[in-house]
Formats: sequence, C-alpha cells, structure tokens
Amino acid sequence: PSDIITPITPIDEKVRLSASKFAAQNYGANPQELKEYFTALKENSPEKLNAPKGHFENHISFMKLKEKVDINFEGWTFFAVERCPYRKIISLANMRLNLKDYKESGDVMTSNFDALKKQVHRMFKAHKIEHAKNIDLYKDKNNKIIPKVLRFENLEKDLENLFSNLGIKHLPKLHHLKQGLNSNLLDPKDLFTSEQINLINHLYHEEFESFNYTKVTI
Repeated sequence: PSDIITPITPIDEKVRLSASKFAAQNYGANPQELKEYFTALKENSPEKLNAPKGHFENHISFMKLKEKVDINFEGWTFFAVERCPYRKIISLANMRLNLKDYKESGDVMTSNFDALKKQVHRMFKAHKIEHAKNIDLYKDKNNKIIPKVLRFENLEKDLENLFSNLGIKHLPKLHHLKQGLNSNLLDPKDLFTSEQINLINHLYHEEFESFNYTKVTI
C-alpha cells in the first residue's frame, strides 16, 4: 500500500484497475482528484481522460528518483526492461502510427510494412531516432548503470529468475498491453537503409555493448 505506482495510459489503467487491487497511487497526485479519475475511468471512455499530475512520472531517471525521495537505497534491487535498439525503434514507429486509435479501443496496434517504413523515414528525417534511447535513465552520478537489465524478448523467464533470487515464489500474471506487430519477425535490413543502420549502430552503441545485443553489419 505504500508503494509509489505512476499512472499509465488511461485505457491501460482501466485494465489495471480491474485486474489488480493496486493502480496508480502515492505518486503525489491530489487524492480526491485521483479518486474522481478512477471513478470516471470506470464510467467513461478512457481517451477523454487524463490522470492528475503528481511528483513522480513514468520513465523517471535513477538520479531524479534519488532527488525526490529520502531513502537509503543500500540493499535495494533495481531492474529495468530493455530490448534490441532496432526493435525499439520499430516499436516506437508502430506506436506513433497507432496510438491515437489504441487510446480509444485498446486493440492490437499493427501497421502495414509500407506505412511503417515511411514512419521510420520521418523519424530519421526529424532527428527523432534517439527517442527510444533509455540508457541514461539508468545511470548514477558516476555514469554507472544501476539496474539489472531484463530482456523484453525473454521477459517472463528473466523476471521469474529475478523473483526467485529475491525469494518470491510465484510470478504474477503479466498483462501484455499496447500489443503491436512482432518486431522480432522483421529483418532490420528490410526496414532500414544501410545509412540508417549505421546511424543506429552509432547512436545506440552504448546500449548494444551494455545490454549485449548484436549489431547488424552491412
């Protein structure tokens, strides 16, 4: 009950409300506004709603977290979930094509190949290709990566092993929300140009090395 849980996309929060005894809580929002938000989620279309603001938000960095809480983190276990940079960029492109409709329906987000390729091109042209880069969120003031990194493509097994090491015997059901196309089935060489692959390899070099993902070579 004292855990900090930040809000997620309203249509996903609605699933969390029905599937768990916990939802967004203790993140600094006004309690009455949060209560009214949950009531509205149950009664109205989620795409018309926004969670009340608080002191904590999704994708907060480790250093920003340390600034906001007066806690000695010695003995804590931090973990994050990562995936191959090519897959993250493909997923981000797919989400940008489909998020508006998803917020209304919650349906699987699937783009056709041509639309996806055009969206990827737009992201490169707008210099937004680094928007899937998360490694700096994990670092302390000495540039050390703090969390243990689990792989998205092996999430259930990695999480099971982590929980087991912490003495937690039963893995809770993992709800897969914001499902999109399976980027693991796409060959980066089909979607990205050689120039784009080289740029990804350069911009995400630290992530490839730190998380042990293999670069595509041209």
